[in-house]
Amino acid sequence: MSEKTSLSIGYLSNLERNACSLTLINIQKICQFLDISITDLLEDNIYPQVMIKKSNRKTILHEEKVKYESIHYQDSKMEALCITMQPNFESDKKWAHNYDEMGIVSKGTMEIIIDNFNMEVNNVL
Repeated sequence: MSEKTSLSIGYLSNLERNACSLTLINIQKICQFLDISITDLLEDNIYPQVMIKKSNRKTILHEEKVKYESIHYQDSKMEALCITMQPNFESDKKWAHNYDEMGIVSKGTMEIIIDNFNMEVNNVL
């Protein structure tokens, strides 16, 4: 990068550590090197959020053997619900909604009553 932008390695190192100021001319040089425009830097979401960490889930309900968490992708219409169940959890709750659904069992088995379908590890519904 130093060779292509004519900016010294020391200057770039200081930039990485936020130890110096950046001039408009140097921003232009770096943008040229990265093949992006200056306006790309001003956009809020150049790269969409594709991963939600466990620590960023919002707990909706936490009972003794089950936890419901909301997973919302920033600036997206996509929202998911993560349900973590302890062994031997049973529920007679009925769900009705007008959207697509996907379920993944990561450990153990789960019985879902939709034509008596049995979920096993790594099955996807």
